[in-house]
Amino acid sequence: MSSQLVKGARPALKEIKAVLSSNRDDARKRVLQLYKLWYRQAPYVVLDYDVPLTIDRCRTRIRDEFEKNRHVNDIRAIDLLVVKGQMELVETAEIWKQRGHIMDYFEQQKPVQQKDFLCFIFFACFSFCFRVNCWESYELDLFDLVEEVNQNFYEFLGISPNSEPNEIKKAYRKLSLQLHPDRNSDSDAETKFRYLASIYDVLKDEVKRARYNQVLEFGLPDWRSPVFYFRRVRKLTLYELTNILVIIISIGHYFVLWAQHFEKKLTLQNFINFEKITE
Repeated sequence: MSSQLVKGARPALKEIKAVLSSNRDDARKRVLQLYKLWYRQAPYVVLDYDVPLTIDRCRTRIRDEFEKNRHVNDIRAIDLLVVKGQMELVETAEIWKQRGHIMDYFEQQKPVQQKDFLCFIFFACFSFCFRVNCWESYELDLFDLVEEVNQNFYEFLGISPNSEPNEIKKAYRKLSLQLHPDRNSDSDAETKFRYLASIYDVLKDEVKRARYNQVLEFGLPDWRSPVFYFRRVRKLTLYELTNILVIIISIGHYFVLWAQHFEKKLTLQNFINFEKITE
């Protein structure tokens, strides 16, 4: 009897061995493949089930869950975690949609939001008139610099787009000696030197350089939002701001006093008229 059980168990063991990793590299590939599947599935999960998280936040949670098991070194333990992750992915992507599942119940019980037509018109007009893109501060500075220089940064330095950081640094030092206002008597030497310093500040930073390469490839976006013009306005000092507030408060107080004066005058006039009528 026991031999029959063993014989019956061997095919199952062979099937299990077929899905196990042969070495550490194979296990790593399976983990990466599972992570990519979860990463691609995140937007559908958030949108289909109204998960109260943004897509980026959901993907961050997924990455954190994978990071929790980074210390696992045993290949068999990694395989078990991969199988568990695959089962959870199938449940999240498919079983949640089936009738009778608790997520389907919540989907059916979700209240229908009433659409206010006036609010829709208001927000549509407001978003059209005051459309603001969420640009980072360094991106606004970069876009402004690109329009001001109006020349390829790499051509300005005389290097190729694939140059290494040390090559960029050498080109910057060479041009800084040529364009420095103390050594160059040209009328536009100061402007070019300022351009050079700003360009080097962009290209030496990996994040700014990657963003500039996107601008070279796809062009400048529609970035001139009200925030850009607000940043261009000269900032008020504390003294100027205090004076403006005092003037505004004084004007407001003046109108309040006149309103009280007319109110008392009207009250007195009504009292006089009432006395005349009662005589």
